[in-house]
Amino acid sequence: MKDATHRKFRLSPSRFLKKFVLLSVPSTLLVLLVLEVVFRSVLPACEMPFVRFDPTHRVLTYDARGQTEGTHTIGPFARQRASWRVNNHGWNSVVDYDPDPKRARPLIAIIGDSYVEAFQVDVRHNLTSVLRDSLDGSHDVYGFGMSGAGLSQYLQMSRYVTKVFDPAVLVFVVVHNDFLGSLANARRVPHFLQLRASEAGFVELAPVPYVPSTLRRALSNSALARYLVTNLRIEHKLRRLTSGRDRRRFAANIDVDRTWDNRRLIEGATEHVVARARRENPDKEIVFVIDALRQDIYAGRKPAGQLFWLHQALRDAANANSCHFLDLNEAFREYYLAEGTRLDFEFDGHWNEAGHATAARGLLDYLRESGIAPAPDRSQGKP
Repeated sequence: MKDATHRKFRLSPSRFLKKFVLLSVPSTLLVLLVLEVVFRSVLPACEMPFVRFDPTHRVLTYDARGQTEGTHTIGPFARQRASWRVNNHGWNSVVDYDPDPKRARPLIAIIGDSYVEAFQVDVRHNLTSVLRDSLDGSHDVYGFGMSGAGLSQYLQMSRYVTKVFDPAVLVFVVVHNDFLGSLANARRVPHFLQLRASEAGFVELAPVPYVPSTLRRALSNSALARYLVTNLRIEHKLRRLTSGRDRRRFAANIDVDRTWDNRRLIEGATEHVVARARRENPDKEIVFVIDALRQDIYAGRKPAGQLFWLHQALRDAANANSCHFLDLNEAFREYYLAEGTRLDFEFDGHWNEAGHATAARGLLDYLRESGIAPAPDRSQGKP
């Protein structure tokens, strides 16, 4: 009798699996639903606008037909929160942009990557907005920033900017990972313009249209997925573990040794981009701005170490092609020595509000000293 009862209540593997699924699926779905609510309202996951490829000018912008306002959050507890706004031309800006015939003032166009895109700070406090306010109506200032773009892509963006907006001044804001990112030989990023070295020099590889997958679009609508990917940076951490990143020397978010190994190509590509920018815009003022070596500044070191040769390469190319060059090292060092506070986030390497304000002040001073922007009106008590 005992054996019969035991056989009666013993489950086969298939019946056990079926019962396990029936019991676990509802509870799993409930947990996922709760997490989705938490990361939408309590600890809001990072919101980002959709990217679109402009087939006419072959550049990436943000989709002005989709969500145009949102909150960008950083870190596992959404510690840093900033508002963004996609304007009529698909850029993160507090103002809409007017094409050339509709503007009455000369335009300063600022081109760059995520530092100009600036989702990490409120849109009214980014470099472009601060510079626009500081110029007090003498110029319009438009920002054109796209995450992941490199120095070669800035050339492509400048072609779009020149054709649509015809600025009087082009400002390229360069950070240290922009150089290697320009080389298709190092890593191909097909939706950006890149350069491939050849015996005849450098060949431009035109951007390939970017079409996000249905799965990526669906995941972008999930707060839980955005929290895992963007706030917790799961993909980045897994890639770092599998790539052996900790065994290599990293500074300013780049592989120091790999960048040095490509020095000859980087210097040639930099010269190519700067020379083409000048050749294509002979009547415009062109300013190349390079980010400060902030870790050297915080450590009290003179910024002339393992990455300073990138500054020299950009400076030499600018000088050789009659372009302006501004190194932010001095402006950032002065601020840090005076205030003792960082110009970036503790948990994110991008500029914080102080970083954007300091970069804007350094650029404003340079534009005034160079005669590109008018000097302040002292009679009105303005700075």
